[in-house]
Amino acid sequence: MLIHILKKIAILISSLWIVITITFFLVHALPGDPFTPELPLSEEVAAAMRRQHGLDQPVLVQYINYLKNLAQGELGPSMRYEGQTVQGIIASSFPISALLGMQALLIAVTAGISLGIVGTLRRGGWQEKGILLLTTLGISLPSAILAILLQYFFGFKWELLPIACWGSFAQTLLPSLSLAAIPTVSIARFFQSRLVEVLQQDYILIARSKGLSEMRTLIFHAMPNALLAVLTYLGPLIAHILMGSFIVEKVYAIPGLGQWFVSSISNNDYTVTMGLTLFYGALLMFSTFLFDLLQYWLDPRRS
Repeated sequence: MLIHILKKIAILISSLWIVITITFFLVHALPGDPFTPELPLSEEVAAAMRRQHGLDQPVLVQYINYLKNLAQGELGPSMRYEGQTVQGIIASSFPISALLGMQALLIAVTAGISLGIVGTLRRGGWQEKGILLLTTLGISLPSAILAILLQYFFGFKWELLPIACWGSFAQTLLPSLSLAAIPTVSIARFFQSRLVEVLQQDYILIARSKGLSEMRTLIFHAMPNALLAVLTYLGPLIAHILMGSFIVEKVYAIPGLGQWFVSSISNNDYTVTMGLTLFYGALLMFSTFLFDLLQYWLDPRRS
């Protein structure tokens, strides 16, 4: 177990360094810089600001300086927004994105497992066919299009829920549903296929031969093993929800990290783009690491 953990930590650290390096050189390869001529700045002021932020130095020197600051826990100030730091942006905006992601994750896991159970119990029936149709539509429909459709029907046409902004619980429902749609159908298909596979195992046949009902066999014998397989999907699922929130937050005008990330790229705000990429990368890798350890601990075949 200890060797497994040390290997995973080494992979996590090296992966983060690769993410930092690739992102740094990619953002510096984009045309222009944070102080391009379209800003209301004279060329002299823009040049002075480039010197102030070290952008007049060679890219390799900037990269080394960035790593030094990062080693001291400093992500730097925003180059386009006066008085804003990357740490401050994360501290103020991430709780909003986290709440949205947690709600979407709860919806996706609950609805996905429920649909998987129904599809397994009603194999060959109209319920399974209906779930298959829903999963096909859910996978093929982008989050942005689904978000606009939900806004139209629930906001404009039926006037049941707010169509944008953030503040009340009602305003969180549509964006959470938009984010949860694709993960829900993915979990449903994955969980159902795994459940069907488990139900064909010998120990399930033995449980049935003892006179246990189908529902009791499913819940107490088949589901624990099927749920264990779902754990391996939760790491990528969190990644999908966080990455999908970029577009959804823009559509619903939610003041989360997704808005900052999109605007930092369009404005060539190097430090914000780098800091948010590093933050998201660390968050996703750490969550995957935790779920991997949890599966390693729960699965007796790995002990």
